[in-house]
Amino acid sequence: MLGMGVGASGGAEGLREAPGWMLALVLGCLGAALMAVPVGWRLARRRREQVALELARAEAHHRRQVEQATAERLESLGTLAMGLAHEVNNPLSYVLANLRALEDELPELCELLEALGVERGWTEERRKELESCVLESLEGAERVHTVIRGMKTYAVGSVEPWRPVDLNEVVSSSLKLKREVLEPRARVVVELGEVPRVEGNRGRLSQVAQHLLENAVQALEPGEPGHNEVVVRTWADEAWLRLEVRDTGRGISPEDLAHVFEPFFTRKQVGQGMGLGLWLCHNVVRAHGGHIEVESTLAMGTRFVVHLPLGSPAPGRTRGEGLQNKHLGVPQSPLPLEK
Repeated sequence: MLGMGVGASGGAEGLREAPGWMLALVLGCLGAALMAVPVGWRLARRRREQVALELARAEAHHRRQVEQATAERLESLGTLAMGLAHEVNNPLSYVLANLRALEDELPELCELLEALGVERGWTEERRKELESCVLESLEGAERVHTVIRGMKTYAVGSVEPWRPVDLNEVVSSSLKLKREVLEPRARVVVELGEVPRVEGNRGRLSQVAQHLLENAVQALEPGEPGHNEVVVRTWADEAWLRLEVRDTGRGISPEDLAHVFEPFFTRKQVGQGMGLGLWLCHNVVRAHGGHIEVESTLAMGTRFVVHLPLGSPAPGRTRGEGLQNKHLGVPQSPLPLEK
């Protein structure tokens, strides 16, 4: 054939001299190859999309399973808390009633003992010791009662009516309650601005303040109050009332920061917490139509800012929604702090 005799140096001329059927065959093969390229691309793209869809479905299914397991765990914990609160509350009521009665009768009892027992060594110092024992016992029982009431609130929701709340008063009261754990750990800086009252549930907002303070304390290294600092601030603008709790503790890693508001997430040692404090804060604040922001740097500290709306709730939020629920769901990742 003519095409077979064409040398390498005359390829183009030889191709022109080739029979028509051979030329058509070559061009057909080239065309088929060129057409197969986009088809392969489309198939590969469809395959990638299918794999991505299957992964998304698997992830959504896993997330639903986790949320269901978390909800069941929270419900079981609520049932346990309610039962424990009921069992402890009954004998505690008798203890409180008797201690209050003893407190009322103590001055007269001490006077009687003093009149009868001076010769037997009854002194003013012993009287003060007795009064101190009764008062400390009553204070301890009251604190247990407060814990039990908090457990019942967690289990069945708060029934406290919504009313205007003085956030500065809530913060001051929470600082007094946490004074015994704060002062040995850090220097406390309090900057309470002139802020308006906010419509809300005082008991729940007090829980938020106490949990944030407790979280700050646990982030600090013990025994170094001169090097540690906890800053508590309140301020407001036209739309938002804000509470800031900042510490100079160990900080939170970026990997953990995305999970701090999830229930049962904790890096604390066994016995130091269940990982429900920040979860509760997140849900209470959202139920008030607000949100919590957090930023943290390892070895430098952590900053939480609570935003509560003044006036109408934020768009898409309803105040009080969820406060009556046994469990309030799994929150999304925390919001970044506004710069």
